[in-house]
Amino acid sequence: MSCKLIEEILTTNKRRSEEFQRNIHARREYREKHPTEIGVTMCMDGRLNIFNLTGCLFGLLTTFRNIGGVHDLGWPMVHSTFNNWEAFAHSKRRSAMLIITYHFSSSKMEFGCKGFDFDVHSAIARMFQFRDQI
Repeated sequence: MSCKLIEEILTTNKRRSEEFQRNIHARREYREKHPTEIGVTMCMDGRLNIFNLTGCLFGLLTTFRNIGGVHDLGWPMVHSTFNNWEAFAHSKRRSAMLIITYHFSSSKMEFGCKGFDFDVHSAIARMFQFRDQI
């Protein structure tokens, strides 16, 4: 990994940390008004910046990333992670809503998800399978 890339990663992490700290009161106010924990499944590479796409405050959504964007409740760690998230919401007397995402590109196949070998139909079928598990 190049020094420039490492520097860019560290700078991004610092900026995100500062943003998270800066908006703590706004997140608390939002959660008081809206009693739902919102989770979003994502591909591990994070091509979808869900906070930019939705306009949500950074840190307001709980993101769940997995290799290739594949989530399966049959996998012990995935099952445990989602159970813990739901238990947290329940402990705070909040509902839980999960948004299941998949990224693709209509302009360039390579911008799609390699985890599904760029096969949009296979990926969408898998997203529905995961929805049914949830």
